[in-house]
Amino acid sequence: MVNTFDVSQNKTRIGAINFSNRVVREFHLKTHDSKERVLSAISEVEYTAGDSTNTNEALMVLRTEYFTKRIGDRSDVPNIAILLTDGESDNMADTVNEANLNKQTGVSIFSIGIGHMVN
Repeated sequence: MVNTFDVSQNKTRIGAINFSNRVVREFHLKTHDSKERVLSAISEVEYTAGDSTNTNEALMVLRTEYFTKRIGDRSDVPNIAILLTDGESDNMADTVNEANLNKQTGVSIFSIGIGHMVN
């Protein structure tokens, strides 16, 4: 997906959050200023095995930390999140609430299910 974007500080910015039992802030929106650097950073992300899917916590970090000016958000650029998940959130009510809070702040979320246990 990264290859489809023109990545730079003045164009598309990309950040990454990893989640299962806990949320890991892999890199922020202003961390990498080129497609090559983003792809390299993604290749360094380790799969975080766990026995839970804390989607709500990842969405909260997205809303309260990632889409903020301090981390690299720009008020004149649309905020889009692509959520990759392999299962059902452990706390569906909180996940729906966080998704709605993100939406209220102008974040568009696209969810992509991966694997055979997707719901």
